[in-house]
Amino acid sequence: MAEAMSAKCPVLTYKVNPDNILKNTGFCAEGNNKKLHLLFDKLLKNKKIRTTFGENGYKYIKENHQKDIIITKITKLLTKSE
Repeated sequence: MAEAMSAKCPVLTYKVNPDNILKNTGFCAEGNNKKLHLLFDKLLKNKKIRTTFGENGYKYIKENHQKDIIITKITKLLTKSE
């Protein structure tokens, strides 16, 4: 998911949606084959949704998963445990 988001691609998963991250960045089919096909078709046919989800995912990655941000979070965790 992170790789797709960093490339501004919307995400479509069959069953995985940690912390409901796909609310604004893609779709989850919740383990339903028919729903997976319908959501895939929706993404193919709607450029606005693809673009919006792609931009939202890219923003999420930039705000939460950049190297400097992760290093800062880990450093804070490690210094708290001392």
